[in-house]
Amino acid sequence: MSMQVQPKPNTPVPARIGPLSWNQAILGLGIWLALFAIGSLFISNPFWDETSAAATPNYAHVMYLHGLLIGLAALIVLVACEVFQLHSNGVRVFSLIAALLSTLLVSLGGIFDASLQPVHWVWLILHVIGFFLLDAIFIAMLVGFFMELKHPSETTRSLPFWLAILAGFSLEFAALMGHLAGWILSFGDHPALLGAWAHLVGEKLSDFDGNLITSHSHEIVVALLALLVAIMAHRFGYSSLKAGAKTLAQVGGWFVIAGTILMTVIYVVGGITSAEPPTLFAFGPGGVSGLAGDDLVTGVGVMIGGLLLLLGLILNKSEKREALESQGTRYTLAALVWSWLLLVLTMIGAGYYIELHEAYFGAGSSSAPGATADAIFTFAHQDYAFFMLPALMVVLLLTNLVMHSREITIAWGSMTGSFITFIGVMTYVFATPTIYSVGYILCAIGVAVMFITLLVFLQGLWKVSVKEAKA
Repeated sequence: MSMQVQPKPNTPVPARIGPLSWNQAILGLGIWLALFAIGSLFISNPFWDETSAAATPNYAHVMYLHGLLIGLAALIVLVACEVFQLHSNGVRVFSLIAALLSTLLVSLGGIFDASLQPVHWVWLILHVIGFFLLDAIFIAMLVGFFMELKHPSETTRSLPFWLAILAGFSLEFAALMGHLAGWILSFGDHPALLGAWAHLVGEKLSDFDGNLITSHSHEIVVALLALLVAIMAHRFGYSSLKAGAKTLAQVGGWFVIAGTILMTVIYVVGGITSAEPPTLFAFGPGGVSGLAGDDLVTGVGVMIGGLLLLLGLILNKSEKREALESQGTRYTLAALVWSWLLLVLTMIGAGYYIELHEAYFGAGSSSAPGATADAIFTFAHQDYAFFMLPALMVVLLLTNLVMHSREITIAWGSMTGSFITFIGVMTYVFATPTIYSVGYILCAIGVAVMFITLLVFLQGLWKVSVKEAKA
């Protein structure tokens, strides 16, 4: 039997946009993002483009990549609406329309809004509209979740439900900081209130803008991870857990909740003031080595907490097991846990190691012995851990929702590709930090396997969509 979400009274019908079904809209969004991802290889080659960990980001590249990130964020919200089976079909339809429009507009803006000066007004306006549509998606999701409280159930009382709400608020706070940072980049001290605030908190306007950008980028990716783990927990049987598996998952869930709340406070305060999280366990020349306080909160709270929660799902031995009825679903859950484990190993294993050895890696200094490796990891951990692995998780979740016949194939493809890429990243950073080295080639092979897996997913979704159209 295929997996079914626990039924609720008055379960909503699938969202539609006129003649388009939810699956068909997701297919169109997936094809667009796949094409955009191919284009990114010519714009900002992963693990290669930046020469230093402290290099000033290329504005055109950053804006282009926002097209991918907006699409990923929108997809995760759409999956959340479906997995939690929100009763408000209006919220789900609005989210679907806004996801398609925001991804398209931000992508077009990202292609042509290539410089700060001169301002490309048409493309900038498209960009801004697209970004505000993403705000609308986050807000719509939150409205939908709070409307669920009209239908009290085991779901509305569950930890994953409230974790999803917390993640939604964190995502919106991060988005608002991004809007303000973008305004300052484009228009400077207009209105003068912005410069006055920066002066009040003891910094220059450029420093204020830098704080906003840093907080925005760090918070939004971790908040997306918190939302993802809430979705996975609900989808794969959190409510049916018993005994030790339940305890493990609950501990992990509360870690994620605490981590999400703390990191939101840290990044919002750090974004609008000059306050910075302290470096913990500092040592070495000038205290250069040590763990950044925010990295400890997000790593231990959200990432390790999420891993504990997912391990609890794997260990589920309850008699209900509604969420693990099919062999394919068990493979999907295994692939999701595997992806999360690789994320933890990359961010906490390798990332913490580098932070604790900054005297060698340089913390952005181009003269340090390990500066090249530091630069590679700076962008590899972003492209692999924060972009590719969450995208794979979304593909796995969508497969589980609509294509049970493809679950085992896609699970194996994702596990194989992500593992090869992980080995490539570690080799590239710590053994062969030179372009076209063994590590770089392994990364390329792993990315190719993941992309082939994506094509298998899209082909399967195409067949489902054609079948729907004929029905």
